[in-house]
Parts: sequence; C-alpha cells; structure tokens
Amino acid sequence: MKILRRLHCGLAAVPVLLAAAGLLPAALAASKSAPVQAGMMVGANLAPADALVVAAHAAAVDGDVDRLAELAPQMAGTILEPYADYWQASVRLRAIPADDGPARVFLGRYAGSVLADRLRVEWLLGLASRGDFAIFEAERRRLVAGSDDPQLACYTLLARFTLDDGRRRESIVRDARHVLANTVDPGGDGCTALADRLLDEGLLGLWPRLQALVERSQYTPAHRLEQRLPPAEAASLRRLLEQPARWLAAAEPQIETLPHAPSLLAMVALSRDKPELAARYAQRLDPHLTPEERALVWGRIGRSAQLELLPQAHEWYGRAGELIGYGLDYVRANETLETRARAALRRGAVVPEAVLAPALPEAAPGASPASPEGAPPADAAAVAPGSAENLSLLPALFAASASASASASAPVSVSAPVPAPVLASAADAASGPDWIALRRIIAQMPPELQSDQTWAYWNAQALIALGHGEEGRAALRGLAEHFSYYGRLAAEQLGLPPVRPARPAPPLAAQVDELALRPGFLRARKLYALGLREEANREWGWELRGMDDSGLHAAAEVARRFGLLDRMIASSERTRGITDLAQRYPMPFPDLMAATSAPLAMDPAWIYGLIRQESRFIQDVHSNVGAIGLMQLMPATARFVAHRIGLEGYRPDRVADVGLNLRLGTEYLKLVFDDQDGQPLLASAAYNAGPARVRRWRASLAHPLEGAIFAETIPIGETRDYVKRVLFNTVVYAGLLERSGVSLQGLLAPVSPHAVPANELP
Repeated sequence: MKILRRLHCGLAAVPVLLAAAGLLPAALAASKSAPVQAGMMVGANLAPADALVVAAHAAAVDGDVDRLAELAPQMAGTILEPYADYWQASVRLRAIPADDGPARVFLGRYAGSVLADRLRVEWLLGLASRGDFAIFEAERRRLVAGSDDPQLACYTLLARFTLDDGRRRESIVRDARHVLANTVDPGGDGCTALADRLLDEGLLGLWPRLQALVERSQYTPAHRLEQRLPPAEAASLRRLLEQPARWLAAAEPQIETLPHAPSLLAMVALSRDKPELAARYAQRLDPHLTPEERALVWGRIGRSAQLELLPQAHEWYGRAGELIGYGLDYVRANETLETRARAALRRGAVVPEAVLAPALPEAAPGASPASPEGAPPADAAAVAPGSAENLSLLPALFAASASASASASAPVSVSAPVPAPVLASAADAASGPDWIALRRIIAQMPPELQSDQTWAYWNAQALIALGHGEEGRAALRGLAEHFSYYGRLAAEQLGLPPVRPARPAPPLAAQVDELALRPGFLRARKLYALGLREEANREWGWELRGMDDSGLHAAAEVARRFGLLDRMIASSERTRGITDLAQRYPMPFPDLMAATSAPLAMDPAWIYGLIRQESRFIQDVHSNVGAIGLMQLMPATARFVAHRIGLEGYRPDRVADVGLNLRLGTEYLKLVFDDQDGQPLLASAAYNAGPARVRRWRASLAHPLEGAIFAETIPIGETRDYVKRVLFNTVVYAGLLERSGVSLQGLLAPVSPHAVPANELP
C-alpha cells in the first residue's frame, strides 16, 4: 500500500471514444480531448445528456470558452444547469484579462448556493492578485461558508493591512506573521504577496521568512528572496539554499563569528535529510546561541530525528529548552510540540547504534493555533545578538572556500565523533518514556491541544507513572465516556465496560422522503454518477449545513438510499446526540465477505475496519496515487498478489470489481499479517506505509515497546492516524458482529525488537 491516499477527484475531460459510441455530435468528436477522470462513466454506459455534462466539464478544465458556449445551452432545464453557468463564469474569470461580468450575473442568480460561494472565492483570489482590495473586502463578507484556501487567508490579511487606518496595524501584523509561519503553503501567490508587503514595510525579517519556506521545502519562492540582497550576498544565499552541507563546511572555521541567522537556516535545511550532521554543527555553535535561537535549531533537528526514529531525538529536543514553539515566527509550533511529546514517549526505545534509512516526513498539516498567552516576546530571535540581517561576511567566506574539494560536505573537525552530550550511548539510554518531560511538554501546548484526547490520555498515563494515580485515573474516567480510540483504551485500562451507543429510533420516513427530493442532494447524486466526486461532495456538504441531529440522521438515510455509503457515514458522524452505529459502520456484501475471509482465517471485523478507513466503501474510487477500489490496491500490489495466489484470468482493468478487489486486498492483508508475526497493529501499519518501513521501525527497537506507544510514535502522520482508526473500527465491528473477546489492548500487543527478515512483499 502507498501512503497519502486522499480521494482523487481531479478535473478531467471526455475522450473521442464518446463520439465513437454515438453519444456526442460529430462536431464535438473533432474537439480536443483529455484523459478520463478515474471512476467516470464513459462509453455505452453514459447517456447523451450526461455526456454533454462531462464534455462541458472538460471544456471548463481546458478553459475553452467556445466549446462551453456551444455545450452550455444544451444543459438548460436540467438539474445540472447551474454548473453550465458556473463553468462559463469561472473560465471568464481565468481569462487574461479577467472578465468578471458573468461572475457578477451568476452570483446574483444563484445567491446562497454552493457554486456561488465557490465562484466568489475564485473571484476574490483574482481581485486580490490585482490589488482590488476594496471590492475584495466587500465581496469577502458575502461568503456564506467561507473557505479554507490558504492563499485566500493570506490575501484577507493583506487586504486588512492595506485598508487599515493604523488602529489595528499591530494586531494585523501579528496575525499575518503567525499565518505565514504556520500555513501549509507559505510560498503560494497570496502568502508571497503578504510576506513581500511586510518585508517592504520592515515588519517581517528576511530570515524568519526564509525559515518558513525552507521548513515547507518551498525553495523556488525562497530563491526569489535573493533579489532583496546585493549580488554577492544573493549568490551566497543561493549556495546556502542549494548546498547547506557545503555551505556549513565552508563556514565552520568562522561559524562562531558569522551572523547566526544564515548558519541556523543552513542547519534547518540540512536537518531535513541529515539531522545527525546538522546536530554536529549545532553543537559547535550552541554556546553562542540565544535561548530563542537554540529553541529554533534544536527543535527542528529534534523533529527531524524523531521522524527518522533516531535515538537522539529526545535529547536534542531537550537542548531546545522551554522556548520551543513560542513566538509568532516559530514554524510548525504545535506540530513541533507534538513531535517532541512523542520523542519523550519513545525515549530509550531505539537502539542507538541502529543505522536507519530516513523515514518519509509527515504530510504538512493545516495551520496551527496561536501560541498560548504569556509566551516570550515573539520578536526576540529577530533582534537577538548574532542574528543580524546583513550577509556581509558571506561573500568572503565563499571566496575562501572556492578552492575546497568539490566532494567535501563537512570539515574534519565536525565529522569527528560528537561529544557525549549530543549522542547518547546505549548505557545512558533510559528504558522507558520520560514522563516528567512529557507532562512539561503537554503543559506547554495551547489549551485546545492539551484538551485533545491524544494528550489528555498520555498526560493521564504520565500522572499514573509519576505516582499521581488518583488524578490520572480520574482523567481516564472522563475519557472513558467517549466513543473513541482513546475512550476505549481508557475504559479497558480501568476495567470499565466500553461505551456502546444505544441504537436510536430510525429517522422519520417523511423527513427522509423530503430530503431525498432536495435539488442539492439530487445534483450530488448525479455528479457522483458522473465521477465528479469533488463537486458532488461540495453539494452534499452544503445541504448538511445547519441541520440538527434529526436532519443529519435523515440525510444519512438518504445517502444509504442513494447507495452512497461514504456520504451516509459522513452525514451520520456529524450528529452529536445520536450515534447510529448501523449508519456509521455499515457491513455491505456480508456473504462475499464471509466467503473471502473464512478460507484465510481472517477476521471480517478487521477487514471491514480497514475498508472503512481506506475507501469508506466507495467501490470504484481511485486515489491520487493510483490506488483502486474498496481496499485501495496499488496496481503493482494487485498484480503481485494475483500472481502469488495463481489467479487465472487476472485483468488489471477489473481490480475495482468488488469481488476481485476484496479477494486481492484480503490476500495481501494476510501476507503482511504473517510477515509481521500475526500482529494486527503492525500489519495495519504495513498495509498503509509498506512492510519495509514497518520492518525498519521494528528492527530499530532496543526492547519490547508497549503497542499503544508504538502506534502513537509512528513517524508518518497519516499512518499513525490510519492505524488508530483501523484498530478502533475493528473493535466496533467486532461488537456489531457479536464477537466477544476482541479488545483494543489485545490488538495493541507489545511490539518486540525482533528483526523481521525482508521479503519481496510490495
């Protein structure tokens, strides 16, 4: 299996084969075509009216105004007529020069619709890019549901800054710097425009901006900042960004006297792939760093080390001090604190001598909440001694190193063994979590993060381990009231019966009938049938806005009626006072499941739990990395399993078929289950991240590790979340199947350090 399997519903077009099937006029057959979207209905299965919609969508993707003008009138009077108007207006907005006339007409005609909100966002991005901030602000206030587009957030702050009369300037700048440090896309157009304005006004330092970009590996916008420097200094910065190891090697003889900011930036860039080497340079410079600089560089090195499960991660994080995560310009503040907490949990679990290939870094999260009140001054690092903006020493430094060997990546003095405080020996490594440090780190998190069930659970475990049993157990009792992974763990630890929501009364039939006729739900149903899942999801979500539990419960039943099990789950999960397990945890095709799982002695509860996380039971879904069907099989994996089991007549184009997909997926799950010594925890991780990674994580252990800690410290964020969800799904499905004796603690058995031999499993 591959990670990062977000459902792919990208833009697509109609191939000429539609014309061959007699579904499009000959004139359209001659028009240009593009690849078919995954899961889209094509050929003889597509009615002529539906073919027109798909063709119009393709024209919108291509920006073909003439094709849209020809196709759109033929959609008049159909349930998807608004899309014909929307696509025409959207294409006009993207034209050069932009024409916002059709957009204004559309917004008036379809006010309050999901398409109006979407088009307004597109218009806003265009207005802001042109600097039309007065119109931008007026139109932004008309958004109904808003937008999570990071560039719109940056443009909004830029508009407020531009239109401000000076009274809110300080708070706007504070918000802007925080967003720029924590957004997932600091190098996008809107965030670049915001950062450039703050840089021009002297309200944002060059180095904090570079840190944010380098942390997100956005080197193209980082290189653009070279234009703000004299030529010689720009060349030095370019070398730093492109070859941080060589830059530091050349800087090493003078590293204590150089401005700290470029050296720290180079260490941050280097730490992504070589945290141990970055730590050696940081050790050399450490006595000369301010507390804020120390928090920045050691926090980044510690995070990289934890993502690679290096044994030094906890100690390196400790060198960062108590200022880690503080300050407006501290990048990924919350993520750094959470990763530091996981390093404390895993302290001493990894063999110090183990040589591990770098693990994949976590997917970039969304913007982090603000730092807690009372944090140290945000500007401290920017104005601290040694962090001057000028790069005057750098040209000479590179001139002095010009004759150095091209292959040198580090000076001899730095590549020598690191002093004991940096690299812990096996004898010095503790044998369990650093509970004291963990509690201190959790206390440093913002309140909303402290109250998250993850850290509430581990804080309770720390209290118990440190002798505050009553307080810790009281916290666990509070968690045990929740129907969740941590709630189940807490209940099992306390010996309490797990929460099993009572089955609610079915939704009122009249309410279900009424919702099933709503145009929004009907449009969504049609869009799903055409493979336009992104558009369909927006329509469905729009209809759910403002619904109470009764409405959401009925909407989930509408989704069941439409055969949309993923929307049934999503709608039902929004209820607060109703928990309908039959809606949230469906068990379709039971006979096929039994026939597939029984010969392999595989637990149907586990397979259902995995499918629920993989695809939400969408049968023909294709992910953005190519995974297919219910069990999200990569083509190479499906081919490998088919060959392994001697499946006759295997055809790659049938992998999405429910029966074949279920069989191949279950066979593969059995293979990774056996490969990982029959542990569902490890097999679930291997199904998502690949067996080779899990073997490496396991082989690195110094001693058996509690399963819950192993799961919590999986270094890939998606896999960590995936494993916890799959295992919780499994115990829920076991209950629904009336199978006793399946516990979450049993699924989270301790993980041994036994090295698992490599094999050919993909």
